[in-house]
Parts: sequence; structure tokens; C-alpha cells
Amino acid sequence: MKKSLQEMYRVLKPNKYAVIVIGNATYGGQEIKSVEFITEYAERIGLKLLRSIDKIIFGLYNVIQKEKILIFQKIQTQKDAKMKS
Repeated sequence: MKKSLQEMYRVLKPNKYAVIVIGNATYGGQEIKSVEFITEYAERIGLKLLRSIDKIIFGLYNVIQKEKILIFQKIQTQKDAKMKS
């Protein structure tokens, strides 16, 4: 997942957006907090979380009951600003 986020950051132009749809998983009875990991790591590398939208998944046999739609924006760095000039 880290490599995917790094690549999103690399290819995004400054101030543009990335949207990720993800839900927490359960493995061996333990909840894997994927949403928290993605949010924290994305912000660490320079993607600012603008909005987090809860989405309930309807259906009888769904393992994941809800997911999140995460909207990030690439923050413009000084390096990006210099490249524009």
C-alpha cells in the first residue's frame, strides 16, 4: 500500500486530487485498521486529507459492512513551486 501511495504522490500534479475507497478488514478475528494506516501514511508523504465519507455496503453476505471514501489533495511544496517558475 505504501508503494501505491508513493506512486500516487509522484504522478499527481500539485494541488490535484486522489480518491481512495477502502474499508477496514478482519483477519483472524482481529480488525485491521486500513483506513487509519492509509490516512496517516498519505499525510506523512504530502497528501492532505480533505474529506472522509462513510459509505455503508448493503447486502446479505458482505464481509465488510462499511467503507470510506478518502479524498486527498497533493500539497504544493517549495520544490514544486520552483519547477513551475
